Amino acid sequence: MEPVWQSGADYTFRAKNANVVVLTQTCDIPKRAQNSVLVAEVHDYDALVAAGQQHLKKREIKEALARGTTIAEFLLPPTIDGRLSWSVVSFRDIFVLPKLAVISAVEAGSPLRLTSPYKEYLSQAFGRFVMRVGLPATLSQFEKYTPGST
Repeated sequence: MEPVWQSGADYTFRAKNANVVVLTQTCDIPKRAQNSVLVAEVHDYDALVAAGQQHLKKREIKEALARGTTIAEFLLPPTIDGRLSWSVVSFRDIFVLPKLAVISAVEAGSPLRLTSPYKEYLSQAFGRFVMRVGLPATLSQFEKYTPGST
């Protein structure tokens, strides 16, 4: 069995401003125990294409985005007020942020809110993305595990 955990890696962190959509369930955010919020980055479709992601222009990819059948992306339509054009939520670009930082950002600006049915479709799409991941091998050896043994 391959190791699950690795150590000794070097990491570099940098701050970044981004448009995000909150993935944490709305009912969980007010809970005192909820100290962080899961968010996914929202990318401008035209900017992604301009940055070299030409595959997004292919007819079959655009159709899959429109149908909501891509694996790691979710398409959002332009906002009525013109603040955002066609956008793509990337489930590969997810972050955990301090809840107070998210609340402060919301209070400081004028956030956009997803309406139905987009918020429900987004939740379903994220659920499909997460649940498609499988373990490389079963963990059946746990059935014979006793505390203190290796």
